[in-house]
Amino acid sequence: MIYILHNAAAILWATLAGLAVGAAWLAASPARRPATVGEGVALAVTAAVAEGWFAAILAGALIVAPVKAGVWTVTLGAAAIIWAGFVLPSVVLTLRSRRLGWGGAASDALHWLAVALVQASVLRLVGVSAGA
Repeated sequence: MIYILHNAAAILWATLAGLAVGAAWLAASPARRPATVGEGVALAVTAAVAEGWFAAILAGALIVAPVKAGVWTVTLGAAAIIWAGFVLPSVVLTLRSRRLGWGGAASDALHWLAVALVQASVLRLVGVSAGA
């Protein structure tokens, strides 16, 4: 996992982009905003850690992805495959088991798709490499 250190700047930029997507998503969903400042801080810290790790995994996927198609096809395709294979089923199952309606589950799943696509784009634009 040394690639994470070699790509720290790209991962940080992707994390910040993901946090911006999340902030815009929350701004568009007033009912889902944290009730207190403490809850907001806890959410921000949790989101930063989760989106940082997500960006690191995406960076690894982009490094090892075979480039048999166009660079942007691979970039966005890798993000979509990770989202469809891991994020979508986890988010939907978790939220539906907590009795959140289909609309709320779909909204959260789409939020993570937006994060995945934006982060993968930032990682590609900034550049990632396997390192030494």
